[in-house]
Formats: sequence, structure tokens, C-alpha cells
Amino acid sequence: MQWADEILYTIALPLKLDGHDIRTTASIGISFCQKRPMGLDTVMEQADIALFEVKRQQRGRYCIHEAAMTEKILATTALANDLSQAQRNGELFLVFQPQVHLKEERVIGCEALLRWRHPKKGLIPPGEFIPLAEDRGLIHQIGDWVMYQACLQAKQWLDRGIDFQQVGINVSSLQLLEPNFVTRVYRILQEIDLPAKYIELEITETVLMQDISLAEKAMRELNRLGVTFSIDDFGTGYSSLRYLHRLPIERVKLAQEFIKDMAPDDEGAVISAALQLSKNLNIPVIAEGIETFRHFEQLKQQDCDQGQGYLFARPMPAHEFEQFVQISKLSGVLPERPDEVDNLMVS
Repeated sequence: MQWADEILYTIALPLKLDGHDIRTTASIGISFCQKRPMGLDTVMEQADIALFEVKRQQRGRYCIHEAAMTEKILATTALANDLSQAQRNGELFLVFQPQVHLKEERVIGCEALLRWRHPKKGLIPPGEFIPLAEDRGLIHQIGDWVMYQACLQAKQWLDRGIDFQQVGINVSSLQLLEPNFVTRVYRILQEIDLPAKYIELEITETVLMQDISLAEKAMRELNRLGVTFSIDDFGTGYSSLRYLHRLPIERVKLAQEFIKDMAPDDEGAVISAALQLSKNLNIPVIAEGIETFRHFEQLKQQDCDQGQGYLFARPMPAHEFEQFVQISKLSGVLPERPDEVDNLMVS
């Protein structure tokens, strides 16, 4: 629309202030009155929805309201309301995916993964409800629940003599950068009486880039308690030698995208570079998304330390993980046949 473009262009023109050029941008939401009568409140509400959509996609543009936008907002709001009650209604639960030492073929730990079984929609993918929890301010409540339940399960395994070594727990940027996060983790460990060395907090590279000073402070305080850290999805964010050297990071989790893209005769340049980097810094690497024996053999040949993926096991309930650990002591952790493992469930 010409008039909207003109408004955006005019606002973007630089302004002189104390000899400096000041530039501003704007986003515009537009709603048109339809043939049926529409009140001013409805028009403004639709314009606000269009404005929200343009801010979500790419700021500095305009967006015209469409009916589908309202439907999407209503569906998202309804899902957010359900999520706010999910914990209280017992709909959230944890599953655990084993992590193994590739050469020794033994279990070295697991990753705790959050699941939501909606009473009407069934299993909701984590990639759908975790961002929603962050956007609606529910991540602290849910994150504390995950932390408590994972630590409680670790304590129960420890008391029963289950050799799990460590449980990985995913932590979002909103959690790690919150001022009282360290205190909350400490209180959970104290209440459950779990030694901190049995948990590993998994953070992404993008978390560190938001406020590396604040992240470093929280990580070092927790590390002094015995909590360890790993970088999750390594290679998909803003990889930096500076923070790998600077921060108390015990493991690097190589993103599964690199594993899935490995060709049969490919040595994996990105994987090789990541492995070499980690070895120079004396940081073990765990490869995510290992689904075939070819992946397994190629990673072993490149001296990758550890792995996780459907070739070994899918995410499973706590009691099944116990059985997996016990069986693996006798027979190893690999399937009997070198068949490729189908990808039916988000890990």
C-alpha cells in the first residue's frame, strides 16, 4: 500500500540530534472495515493483531489483517491457557534418552526431555509448547518443575544403585539469566539431597550471546556447587572460541543436523573441525541424532567420544531407562542388527 510505504519511508529518514544521525523504524498493523458493520474496538483489535504478526515476522514493515490471523491468535491463546494448567493437571512428564560412550559401548548418562500429553490434542511437540511457555512467561514455573522432577529421579536412581552417572537438563535463556536462578537450583538440590555432580545443565549458544557476562556469573556459581554444563546444538548458533575457553563447559553436544547430513563417504568437515576444536580445548564431544550404524562407525573413526540417538534408544520412561542400564551392562547398548532406525518421534 502506497500510503503505508510512505509512512515507513518518512519515519526512517534520519534526524539530526547534537550532530548525530538518529534513525528510527516503525511497524504498522492495518485493519479495514468489512461490508458488515464493525465497531471501533473490533477494528483496533484486528489492527493490533496485524501489528503483532508483523513484529513476529519482520519489523519495519506493514501487515494487513486477515481472518486467519485472528484464528491463529485465538488458538495460541487457548493452547497457552491449557499449558498454564498442564502441570497442575498432571499432563507434563519426563522421558529419558540414554547417552553412550561410542567406543566402549556403555551408558554414560541420559538427557531428561519434557513431554506434554494434552487431554484432547494428544502429544504436543516440544518445539511448539516450549517457545509458547517462554513467550507467555510460563517457562520459569515449568522449568522449575522439570528441574525438580529430573533431580528427584536422579536421587531415586542413586539410592537404588543405578549407574546413570549424569542427567542432562535443558535450560532456557530466560531461566539462566534470571537473577535468582542459582538460588532456586541450589534449593532443589538441597531439598532432594542430590549431589550437584549428578546433573548437567544444557544451554544453547544463543543463550550465551544474549548476555555472556550474566551467563558466566550464573554458570560459575553453579559450577562451584558441582553442577556441570554442556553446549547444546553446537554449530547452529554463534560458535565462539572465546566462550568455549572462558566458560566452565564440560561437554559439547554436536547438533544432529550435522550427523544426518553425513554422506556415506563423507568424513564430515564440520564434524571433524568441531572434534579437533574440542580436543584442543580438552572438552568431550557428544553427537546427537545417531540413527544408523553408518553414523556410528563414521563417528568412531573420527574419535568422537560420546553419542545419543535412536540407534541406541529412543526417549523412554524412567523405569525403562533403569532396565536399559541393567541390560547394557551385560550385552552392550547396540541393536543386534545394523538396520537404520526410523525417525518417528521427536528426540
